[in-house]
Amino acid sequence: MTFRFLNETRRIVEKPWGADVPSQLWRYNLHYFDDLNAFDAKARHRWHLEAIEHWILDNPPGSGDAWAPFPTSLRAVNWIKWALGGAVLEAPVAHSLAMQVRALSQRLEYHLLGNHLFANAKALVFAGLFFKGGEAERWLERGMTILARETPEQILADGGQFERSPMYHALALEDLLDLLNIIGARAAPGSPAHALAPKLRETAYALAVEVAAADLAVGKAELRFLAILRDRFGLDKLVTAALERSAIARYQMG
Repeated sequence: MTFRFLNETRRIVEKPWGADVPSQLWRYNLHYFDDLNAFDAKARHRWHLEAIEHWILDNPPGSGDAWAPFPTSLRAVNWIKWALGGAVLEAPVAHSLAMQVRALSQRLEYHLLGNHLFANAKALVFAGLFFKGGEAERWLERGMTILARETPEQILADGGQFERSPMYHALALEDLLDLLNIIGARAAPGSPAHALAPKLRETAYALAVEVAAADLAVGKAELRFLAILRDRFGLDKLVTAALERSAIARYQMG
């Protein structure tokens, strides 16, 4: 199979995937499966099925970067989003996904913290809401505990992600919106996941304002997006106005 990442095209022949690729970042991208949920992904559905089948066969548990915690976290979320978007996870794929999350739960990246640990927790929440049973409930509980601690640490009081990078702002916003979507779609009434949702809504809006205001040229599309978030989240108008004004003032002073 042939893949292109970071402006570099490679044909994957070695097992596990990417064993002969010198760039770890390229190898990590190989294992994310971001294309499952990319633009016009349904047109590539058959290719995606083939790619997942080959990945499972060619990357046995514990092999190389394929099973490293960070790629595993992003891949698990992508497979689950793909399934919730209408794709059917056949039994072997669902079994592999559960094995991946089980392995992840034993190798959380506390030594790195930051966006790596956040991605680990996000994957546990996704898997905990996607699967059923006691193990899934433990994944959910552990993921929620990490998120409750890491969100106020990684998202600063001014609405920015603590790496102070537009890329990380945007990724953090996507993470929070993904979490809110799956909680709304999959969490049963009375689930502890619902308790975290209100905090995530305001934090997500603060991040969205931060991204929109960064270039001091908030366009119609950005204003429309912010309006959709305000309405969807049911946020207090005074709170949102304060977030918007503080972001604009901060960038003007900078």
